[in-house]
Amino acid sequence: MFDEDELTENEIWFKNHRDFFPANFRENVESVMDMCMFQRRVFNKVMDELRPKIRQLMMKQFPLLQTEIRPLVVKSIDDIVHRTGQSMLFNLYGLMLDQRNGVDLREKYPDFDSWIRLYVHPPKPEQTDISFYDVFPDMTYEQKKELIDEEYEQDVEAYNWNESRRFEFFDVVQKVVFKHYEALQDLEGDGWNVYAIHVGMEYYMFRDDCYHIENFIEAKFPEEDINLSYPEYMKKLTQVKFNEITND
Repeated sequence: MFDEDELTENEIWFKNHRDFFPANFRENVESVMDMCMFQRRVFNKVMDELRPKIRQLMMKQFPLLQTEIRPLVVKSIDDIVHRTGQSMLFNLYGLMLDQRNGVDLREKYPDFDSWIRLYVHPPKPEQTDISFYDVFPDMTYEQKKELIDEEYEQDVEAYNWNESRRFEFFDVVQKVVFKHYEALQDLEGDGWNVYAIHVGMEYYMFRDDCYHIENFIEAKFPEEDINLSYPEYMKKLTQVKFNEITND
């Protein structure tokens, strides 16, 4: 189960004497050993290599964050860099355990198909049916068609922009993860879809965290407001956005 050169002195001792221990105790210790090896061989190595790459990607996709110098806000930015990838790695570790134990992933995740559509294959924009504009009798067919085409073009442009940023994140993360977590190459069937779901979830957490800081900076909130609870922050941000609209 364990390669000799991957074990600590204590782990080697246990391996050499494991048969002297009760079966249930052996299983518990081996589970802890497995987790410790995951920490040493995968988690620490991935996070050490990933963090500077995440920071670089963050500053590329959210350049406004580079302008921030206030200590509390800078700390919040650093916190995003520090934690991005952590939950994904633990989820991937759990995925490998599920595969090892023969878990039915579609049974474990009842929202499997909707998660695929949300995190792996976001739906592409569709053109509005021309009948939608029947409520505007003064519009000609040509005017309706022109408006539909313009809206669709804008939707496709926004979709491609969002997807390009998501793919950038996937590219950065996957290169590092597969480099240090070689066991992922043994994933089978739906395991690959669950893998993509976990990476997709991590991207959206990263994106939303960065948007939060970006909106904070744009709104010119005082530094101490970075520690507001999410409901308090959204209430204040909504008021700012409302004032901008009413003052235009």
